[in-house]
Amino acid sequence: MANGQQAGVRIDIGSGVQPRAAPRGHEKPWRKPAEAVRAERALTRQLLGPPREGDAIADVRRVLAARDAAGGAHADVEDAATALLEAATNARPRAEVDAARARLDAAVERAGLAGAVGGWLRGGAGGAGGGGAMRKLELLHEVIPRLWLGGWAALNDHRRALQSRGVTHVVSVLSAEQRKLPPFIKKHHYVQVDDREAAADEIASHFEEIARFIEAALSEGGVVFVHCGAGISRAPTATIAYLIWKLRIPAAEALALVRRARSCVRPNAGFVRKLKEWEDACLAQAPSSI
Repeated sequence: MANGQQAGVRIDIGSGVQPRAAPRGHEKPWRKPAEAVRAERALTRQLLGPPREGDAIADVRRVLAARDAAGGAHADVEDAATALLEAATNARPRAEVDAARARLDAAVERAGLAGAVGGWLRGGAGGAGGGGAMRKLELLHEVIPRLWLGGWAALNDHRRALQSRGVTHVVSVLSAEQRKLPPFIKKHHYVQVDDREAAADEIASHFEEIARFIEAALSEGGVVFVHCGAGISRAPTATIAYLIWKLRIPAAEALALVRRARSCVRPNAGFVRKLKEWEDACLAQAPSSI
C-alpha cells in the first residue's frame, strides 16, 4: 500500500460515525430463525464441500502457533512448519503427516517454545482453542495468533476489549460510516459493504486489499481485529479470504478454522460463492512465501 492508502478505501482514525439505514426488508444475520440458519449452513457445505477429514485444521493451527512463537528467529522451526503445512493441506499419506508433525514438535521443543505454542493451542494466549459457554459470550475471538474476529460491540466500553488484547490494527467491514477509533490503533482499513447477498461482488472486490493489509500488520508484529456489525457474516468472510490467500487452503478449511474459534460464523450464500471463486483464483497461483 502506498502511504497506507488503497483506491476506494478510506483509512482515517479520526472520523465519526453516521449509520446508514439497512435496505428495507433486509434480514439481519443474527435474527434468522434456527431453521433458516440450518438451511444456510447446509447450502454453504454444498457450495464449498466439506473440509478434509482428519487433523488438517489442528495441524494448520499448530503451524501458525509455532511460526508466531518463533518470530522468524528459528530456521529449523520455520522449515518444519512449512513441511507440516504442505503435508497437512495436500492430503499426503497419514504417516508423512505424522512424521512432519513430530518433526515440528521436536523443533519447537529444542527452541524452548513448547510452552508458548501449547498455551496458545489450549487457549491460554487469547482463547483460540477454548470452548464452552463462556467462549460463546466473548466479544472477539482469536482465529490465529494475533488475528482477532468479532463484532461492533468490541468497539464499545472505551475499547478495553481491544486494548487488553494488544490490538494495533483494525479492519472494519460495515454499512455505517467509519467510527472514531482510539489512539492506540495504528492503522484502520475500512470498507463500506452491506451484509446481504447482493453485496457479494462488492465485498469480493476488496479481498486482496484486505488480505494484504492484514498480512502487512501481522508481519510487522501487529495485532489485527476484523469486525463487522455482529461478526457473523462480513468480517468472517474477510478473515476467510485472508486465510485462503495466505495459506493457499480451500475455503471449506478456512471456514472450519474460523468456526473453530468463533462458532457463530455464518457467511451468507452470496459471500460463500465469492469465497469459492477466490479459492479457485488463489490456489491457481504459485504459492506465496507463507
